Amino acid sequence: MSSLKVQDKFFGLSIDDLDGYFLDSEKELDHLISFDIISSTEALLRIDFLKKVYNKDKSDLAREFRLIYKQKANKISLEDDIIETWKRIETSKKKYLSDFLGLLNYRQWIAHGRYWTPKLGVQYNANASYDISEKIFELVPVE
Repeated sequence: MSSLKVQDKFFGLSIDDLDGYFLDSEKELDHLISFDIISSTEALLRIDFLKKVYNKDKSDLAREFRLIYKQKANKISLEDDIIETWKRIETSKKKYLSDFLGLLNYRQWIAHGRYWTPKLGVQYNANASYDISEKIFELVPVE
């Protein structure tokens, strides 16, 4: 006969309490996975920006990025400088970039304590974060 060990924190909890605990844990894991996916996508966009600046890429997008970099150096805004420039230059990709901007609001909520009710307009989760970020990875060549 095997002995079953129960952690002290679960001892005496009702089935409803246990269900609540595991549902809360699942939500937290979902938020953390989303945060990781979104952060990786942000890093991709920032690295791409710098590559286009330093490698003197000849595309219209890279030219705009170099102008922004000359003005702002290391104070580049992901939303205002990188994504908005992408949207202006690569108009066919505007929807994907706008979707990612919405996802960044979700990231802000996760990163800054979740003490307010976010007004996101969309219910984000790990799957949605992955789907939106995947479109950004398709836009940006990874070398």
